[in-house]
Amino acid sequence: MENPPSAVIIGSFRKDLAEIGAVAEAMRDQGVVVLSPRSQEVIDPRREFVVLRSDCPTKSPRTLQRDVLAKIPRASLVYLVNPTGYVGMSAAAEVAFSALVQTRVLLYRSVNSFGTEVPNVLRDLFANIPSAQEISSRSLADQLALARTHQWNLDEDVRSAVRLVLQSWMQSLSDQVQG
Repeated sequence: MENPPSAVIIGSFRKDLAEIGAVAEAMRDQGVVVLSPRSQEVIDPRREFVVLRSDCPTKSPRTLQRDVLAKIPRASLVYLVNPTGYVGMSAAAEVAFSALVQTRVLLYRSVNSFGTEVPNVLRDLFANIPSAQEISSRSLADQLALARTHQWNLDEDVRSAVRLVLQSWMQSLSDQVQG
């Protein structure tokens, strides 16, 4: 018997958490196991790094981000919820990590802008990722099937450059617990 599909849902928890929650609920309703996020309730909206009720509040932003990245290789799909088409550094880095571990990605909307901090090597990864916007009339099962057609083909130079960017990004995250 085949395991049910699973997903890690990413995006700006600060800007788009309601939409991320709606996507997570729709996926769960259709039998998708949502590995992350497990809740949409923010502990303290004043914090720079969004910590959800399902997160361990004593973990640092770097550790919480590592926890999300650890779920990506186990997921059938990474679903980037970007209602305005914008992609910031964290989402770009999570997509880049998905590429390194060969996890398929589906975009909620086609990308129309990136945060200024997103380097070109990460921006280039978005060129051929399918968008649910382009297939909005299809069911979630059809969207997941389309995502399975997307393959990452990164040469070693790109893989090396992506690894360096990810290392730098992870180092930039605070190792201090926010309080």
